Amino acid sequence: MSLTDDALHLATQGWAVHPLRYNEEGFAKVAITKDWQKITPDDWDSLDWENAAGIGVIGGANSGNLAFIDVDHGGLAADLAAYLIRSHRLPLMAWTARARIHVYVQETTPSAYQSLSFAYKGEKATVELRATGSYVACPPTPSYSWANADWDPLYKAIRKIYLEF
Repeated sequence: MSLTDDALHLATQGWAVHPLRYNEEGFAKVAITKDWQKITPDDWDSLDWENAAGIGVIGGANSGNLAFIDVDHGGLAADLAAYLIRSHRLPLMAWTARARIHVYVQETTPSAYQSLSFAYKGEKATVELRATGSYVACPPTPSYSWANADWDPLYKAIRKIYLEF
């Protein structure tokens, strides 16, 4: 499949998607579209997929209140994925380019972005609760992969889910 085909598939799920370009570190994480915050699922075919290196999916109302728990610490990401599997919770999860994880959440009401920092096993860990006004790169963006084939987003307010962990 091409990025365009994958973008169509995600848009038909009700997700607002947009093309990404590479950043200075060589990861496809930067929005090509200037006003990406305004994109809806119906806009996918009017975007510059020809020059895309990856796909971004927008959180919040644009995507039916989709949100993401973005774990930016490798050990915490692995432990969180293992915890969810042991708990028989199989939310949609994607491994990122740096072997971290995005947990997909479906909220009733869209949340605002929030960044949280704390110590985890003696190291600084950052977890971003991404929803309104944010996006994440998603598979098949290079170096991103789905962590599980059978998935269902977690259905709850993103902040409540985070506090459960």
